[in-house]
Amino acid sequence: MKNGDSMAKKFGGRDGSDKDWFKLTAEGIDSEGKSTGTADFYLADFRFEDDTQDYIVEDWRWFDLRALGKVKKIRFKLSSSDSSPYGMNTPAYFCMDEINKVPQVITWDAPDQITYGDDLNITSASSAVLPVVLTSSDESILRFVNGKAEVLKAGPVVVVARQSGSSKYLAAKATKEILISKARLEVTINSVEGESISYSIAGFVKDEDEDVLEGKLVCNMSSNGYEFSGLASENYQISYQYSGLNVVLSGRKKIQIHFHPNPASGYIQIKGLNGKTAQARWYNMNGQMVYNHSIQESLVNVSHLAKGMYIVRLTVAGKESLHRVELR
Repeated sequence: MKNGDSMAKKFGGRDGSDKDWFKLTAEGIDSEGKSTGTADFYLADFRFEDDTQDYIVEDWRWFDLRALGKVKKIRFKLSSSDSSPYGMNTPAYFCMDEINKVPQVITWDAPDQITYGDDLNITSASSAVLPVVLTSSDESILRFVNGKAEVLKAGPVVVVARQSGSSKYLAAKATKEILISKARLEVTINSVEGESISYSIAGFVKDEDEDVLEGKLVCNMSSNGYEFSGLASENYQISYQYSGLNVVLSGRKKIQIHFHPNPASGYIQIKGLNGKTAQARWYNMNGQMVYNHSIQESLVNVSHLAKGMYIVRLTVAGKESLHRVELR
């Protein structure tokens, strides 16, 4: 078929355009000697319009005989496009192995994603009702102990299910991608004075505590107000809560300053200046400074400002503090 000889032709002809084929036909015979049907398998096929798809089978391939149903025996017949009145010119032989084995399918009962700290229940089953063994592509993220999944950290992992097969069934393998996402951790800022930050944390799972966190909590000031950062973890997504917090970013003695009323409308008073002059810079939630003025303990006309939330940056005697103010 590949090169041709004095008896058989080269499949496809000289230019590869001949529509040659070499076919194996299997016929099922039941216990009464009756045919249950046939199934075909092309060992070579050059009938494609696109010559690049023409092929000669040179490796092991599966021939699915399930369409024959329940049989007592199977008859095989070879036929070829290269035939003459004296019979088939193509050599009439083929090789087969593992004819008694049946493919099996592995199915999953497992989520695509869980959160770190949640229980992960994974089961898989074989269509042959044979035991399935589960393994993990990364045992630093997920491992199996006595068949039970144990999550060690957040990250993507591939679970592999294997069934080694039997005298009747072929071995089978299936994979399942699972994402272990980070758990949410909320850091509540209670007070800030200089580099000293008082805070509490909620959301730890698996009896973990602050020892699993890396870094140090810091407070930074920008035109948008104050921002907290510095804590990190491979298993937790960290958010910070500091609504209504007064922050002193420099100096060791906290200045007891507050805005009254808050929320305000039209006018607002800054209390706690004790006769000192303060420089007040008002920033909207887009980080734009919209008002800059000096003030002592007196009413401030804010009627010209739009309604909404503001961060007010106060400078008093070289010390700075940030305040959240709402105008209605």
